Amino acid sequence: RGALSAVSFGDEKHAYVVGSGGVILASNDGGATWRPQNSGSKDQLLGVYALNSRQAYAVGAFGTVLATSDGGASWQKQQLSWEKLIPDILKASGPLEPNLNAVQFISEKLGWIVGEFGLVLQTRDGGETWSAQSYGENLPQFFAVVFRDEQTGWAVGQLGTVVRTVDGGKHWARVAVETDRNLDGISIDGDRGVIVGDGVVLASDDGGVHWKKLASAPEGRWLAGVVMASREATVVGQAGTIQALDLGDNDLKAKTEAR
Repeated sequence: RGALSAVSFGDEKHAYVVGSGGVILASNDGGATWRPQNSGSKDQLLGVYALNSRQAYAVGAFGTVLATSDGGASWQKQQLSWEKLIPDILKASGPLEPNLNAVQFISEKLGWIVGEFGLVLQTRDGGETWSAQSYGENLPQFFAVVFRDEQTGWAVGQLGTVVRTVDGGKHWARVAVETDRNLDGISIDGDRGVIVGDGVVLASDDGGVHWKKLASAPEGRWLAGVVMASREATVVGQAGTIQALDLGDNDLKAKTEAR
């Protein structure tokens, strides 16, 4: 079996998992059972976001963007014009289709995708058209994106890169953090947030303006994902790592040790 890259729940019952070879698995019973779906793609899928029980998006290698509006019964590949989206990179490097690593929607119309070359794409029409908000030939690639509302969002990626926007992505500003390691996941709940990556956990309690490195991160282990709600967060990663964090304390200490 191929590797599975990402999972997203649209509600308590409906969820999707994506992975290598264009694999998409769907569940309508809260993850108790999973059934394969026809994605129409053989490219590796790296990110998925389910907005509700019927609308979901998957992204992946070679600029792949897939969308469903019928609960996964059918998936349509969205065509992106890279000549219009990243003309400067194509002029310098020749034809290419950048890997797309993560996707998030905050409404049926408004969503973002991030990927190689510091790429941030935005749609305001449910994915029918996309515009590039940020990209550059030598920029680190982004591995995760999260928006708290229509204006405030973050993207994280290579070499400790964290960027933040407060105007819906019109402008992105670099956020200083205490690491230069790759960052793979981010979760925001209110004013609290957690970022995880290559042996590092960063936490914020001021709306993602400042981030503090947690000494409790499993040493030498790659952390791939994080989910949080209120003051509780769970990080997962390499070698079966599962770590629960209590972010209620002022010093943001870990609640439990890695298993």
